[in-house]
Parts: sequence; C-alpha cells; structure tokens
Amino acid sequence: MAIFKFGDVEVDMDYDEVVDYLMSQGKSESAAIDLMSHSSENEWQKAKFDFVLESIMGDLPYLYSQIKDVVIREGEVEEQRVTVHP
Repeated sequence: MAIFKFGDVEVDMDYDEVVDYLMSQGKSESAAIDLMSHSSENEWQKAKFDFVLESIMGDLPYLYSQIKDVVIREGEVEEQRVTVHP
C-alpha cells in the first residue's frame, strides 16, 4: 500500500524572467506587468508553502532535480525509485 503526502509548493522565478516569458508569448510589456500586478499574484505571495523550488528559465533539469529531492526527502522513497518526467 502506498501512502502519499501532499504539500504546498511554491516555484519561485525571477520577476524579470516571468515578464520576459510573458512577452515572448505575445503579451505586451504593459500587459505582462499588469498580470504580475494582479491581486491574485499578491495573495499567493503571502501564502505559506511547505516547499520552495527555484526555477531558472530554460533549466528544467535543475527544477526536476529539486522536485526529486523533495520527493525522496519527504516521501521517504529510495532515490532509484523516483523519476521526474518533463
């Protein structure tokens, strides 16, 4: 029988990287800044998280390694049994 533990995870990314990403997806700079200034953005910034992961634009292996570390540490799972798929 498997027991799963759940937690709240924040994926933290540099503000300028997020704005740049939104602009690369077709948003104007002002629209991207408006999205980042939305009240929901402020709400989650005040939330309590069990884990914080750092995201660096274009470095998915680094993000996956952090996810794997949390799963192994918190799930008491052997490393060879954890695979994170993109």
